[in-house]
Amino acid sequence: MSLKSLLMFFFLSASGCQKNKINFVSMPTATDCLPERKTMDIRSEIDGTIILVAESYLLESKPDKERFSPCNLDDKYKVNGLDIRFSLIIKEIYPNERLMGTPCVITNIEKSKQ
Repeated sequence: MSLKSLLMFFFLSASGCQKNKINFVSMPTATDCLPERKTMDIRSEIDGTIILVAESYLLESKPDKERFSPCNLDDKYKVNGLDIRFSLIIKEIYPNERLMGTPCVITNIEKSKQ
C-alpha cells in the first residue's frame, strides 16, 4: 500500500468519526485556568446551587450534593443559595490534597429557570 493511499485512508476514517459536542462559553472564562492539573472528566447540564463555605463559593450538585471548586466563577454568580445549571471540566486532585470541592473549570453556567 502506498503512502498516499495510507494517508487517504486515515483522512477518510478520521473525517467519518462523530465528535462529542461540548458547549463552551465563548468568554475568556472558558479558558483552562488550571492547566497544571489533568482533566479527569467532563460533565454537562448539572442542576445545582451556589454555596458559600469559609469565604469560598462552591457549586453543589443536586440531588447528590457533590461539591465543585471552580477557578473561574464570575462575580455575578457569587450569590449564596443561587440555583444554577452548569457544565464543567473536572480537574485532578493531587495525592494528599484536601479541598472543600473538586477543582474544576466552568464551561457553561446559567441561572435556573425555576
